[in-house]
Order: sequence, then C-alpha cells, then structure tokens
Amino acid sequence: KLPRISLEKLEQEKDFFVKSMETYGFVILTDLGEGHTLYEEMMSKFVSFCELPEDEKSRHTSKKIYRSERGVPMWFCGFEGSKMRDAFRVSTGNMEIGCWPSQDFEDSWRNLTYFLRTICDRSLSIVLDKQISPPKAAADDKSVSYAVCYPNDRGGQQAEGINIKEHVDPSLFVIEPISNVPGLEVLLRTPGSSDSNVACGCDGGHSTSATNSADGEWVCVEKLCVAGKEAVLFAGKALETATAGRIRATVHRVTQEPSGTTRHVFIFEQKYADFYPPPAFDD
Repeated sequence: KLPRISLEKLEQEKDFFVKSMETYGFVILTDLGEGHTLYEEMMSKFVSFCELPEDEKSRHTSKKIYRSERGVPMWFCGFEGSKMRDAFRVSTGNMEIGCWPSQDFEDSWRNLTYFLRTICDRSLSIVLDKQISPPKAAADDKSVSYAVCYPNDRGGQQAEGINIKEHVDPSLFVIEPISNVPGLEVLLRTPGSSDSNVACGCDGGHSTSATNSADGEWVCVEKLCVAGKEAVLFAGKALETATAGRIRATVHRVTQEPSGTTRHVFIFEQKYADFYPPPAFDD
C-alpha cells in the first residue's frame, strides 16, 4: 500500500503527512479538486501539440536559456525534441518565453503550474514548520514545470527498457499528476539501505547517468493510482538537505511501456534559491 492523503486535509493530517514523508519519501495525493480539470485541459493541449509536424513544434523553442540553481545553463525554454522524447519546459521564475504555441496553451500551463506550486509550498511549510512562499525576486525562483512525451516505441532512452535511469532530483518537492500510461517507478527502500551514489538529475529530472546502488523494491505508481485524479508528491535532494536527512530524496526512474503506448506527463519541480546555499551539492 502506498501512503495516501487527501489534498484538502493536508494541514489537518500534517502528522500523518510528515511521518509518511519521513518513512517513504513520497505520498499520493487524492481529492485534487480543480486540479483534475486543470490537468486534463493542459494535457489535452500538450497531446495536440505533440502531434504537430516537427518543423512546426520547433518554432516554439525560445531563445531564453534556463540556468539551474547553480547558475549552469541547461536548456532553451519551450520545445525540445529528440528521437526518444519531446519536451516543453518553462522556468517558473520567468514564463515570458515568447514562444507559446497559443494563448490557451499558455493559460492552461500557468494555471496548472500555479496549482501544483501551491501544493508544494503548502507541503514545504508543513515539513519545515514555517510559512513558505515563492521568492519575490524572479531570479530566485529556479522552479521548473515541464511536459514530456515518451513515444515508447524506439527502445529505452538510457538503457534497455529504461527511459530515465534511477536518480534523485535536486529539487525541494516534486509533484506529478498520475499519467494514464505506466512509467514512473519509485523505490520503496530496504530499511537501513544507502543510496548515496545514486545520481542527482540536474536538468528538470532527466539524469544523464546513474548507478544501480539503491536497495529496495520498485513500485510503478500508475498501476496503483487513478490517472488525473491523483498525484505523486516526492522529495528531492534540497529537501533532504533542508531537513538534515530526516526526509530522504526519493529514488525514482522512468521505464518504457512495453506496449509502445505513448506516455504524456506534466511535472513541477520546486527550487527556491534560499535552499541552495553553496556548496550544497558539491559533496
């Protein structure tokens, strides 16, 4: 059984929430309210966008470059295509990317992003026992929202049957509404196990290298949850640091759906500059 909590009761059941995060590193959020509609509307637009010809999609790549919490240039905002996947990524601190596919697409993206960000802010406020809000300065908000399309018909992106190898994210909280196609697997750790050598993904969750060093049982989230009506909320490396290891970053990976069914996902990663004092990730 996966730890579940109703979104509307997050503060009311904060003790259960904190204990679940400390035990598992993630929770399944139910009763998303308007979040279900916001997600369905956004994914409908993203699916339609992914069906456009490549040259049309490429027109929606921005000249704006996202720089990570370390100040490292990572990628151009907007569309990025490859043989293995298509992605549309936006820095939450600056959504004026100048290449939105349409006003409706932008509006839906903003609405879903802000909804998910609020959940992460509420969650961070609970585990740190202090009120957390997005940074006032746009430059201090390194959060990322991104949608990804995995065709699942071209072999694993990083290994046989694996699109993204096991890793932890550098974020505070990460939230992903449940897709209707399996792919996201989280690690239920063996008690006392160590995952100190697991790679930390640094480009919006897509680690380019990882090791098989974590011990535990892999669980496919989509097979145990309701698509669109539930979301998985999990911890990143910055949250592990902020809680002095009380909440460990969630080891996860993305597998390839054997049927070849295309998988579409939307993810928000919470990254606020105050939680990345150097050399936070230089060890």
